Amino acid sequence: MKEPTEVKSGLKVDLETANKWFEDWCEAMDIDAECDDEDDIKDFDKIKKKIVRGIMEGHVMFNDDNELQYTPHRPNSRCKGEQITFHERSGASMMAADSKKAGKDMAKMYAVLSDLTKRSAQDFAGMVGSDIKMCESIFVLLMV
Repeated sequence: MKEPTEVKSGLKVDLETANKWFEDWCEAMDIDAECDDEDDIKDFDKIKKKIVRGIMEGHVMFNDDNELQYTPHRPNSRCKGEQITFHERSGASMMAADSKKAGKDMAKMYAVLSDLTKRSAQDFAGMVGSDIKMCESIFVLLMV
């Protein structure tokens, strides 16, 4: 990946580079950014903005396999400062939700997040604020 240019104070990556890295990740993970429904477009744009901002702030990075790596940073979040790698979705990722009871949607989502990241579901349950919102946003895109 190219080096960022002209970064505003307090940011690690410029907007143009962050957008490019996001688009490269979407392509590598086969995430379809093309939407016809206006609500889907708005939802995708909100998630993209959140992830691009995370890239600019240095909380979101990508490894050599184009896997997204997020570092929780909220003071009260579990795993603060620990890098979490979101691996490519697999059949096993989807099957992880099968072990949860019907109607337990959050437990199912955290089970899939656990499989995607090889982390404990409790790690996600212990996150707060923008940290858990970021992980949920990444989850949504990987499920598309």
